[in-house]
Amino acid sequence: MDEAEKLINSVLGENLISVELFDIYKDKENNKKSFAYNVIFQSKSETLSDEFANGEMEKVYNLLKEKGFETR
Repeated sequence: MDEAEKLINSVLGENLISVELFDIYKDKENNKKSFAYNVIFQSKSETLSDEFANGEMEKVYNLLKEKGFETR
């Protein structure tokens, strides 16, 4: 599990079903890599609203930014 996956897991915790890296883009000109993840999460006890899901993803983006990742 890479650092980004660990951070995603730390936010979503028990609601995380899977996090899967599905694309890596290498920008040789700027010496950067871009990673794309498919994240699936759900609650075992209740239906998650769009508002809740969006809020959780916002927490993920904010934590990744705090740790030096750029998000799009």
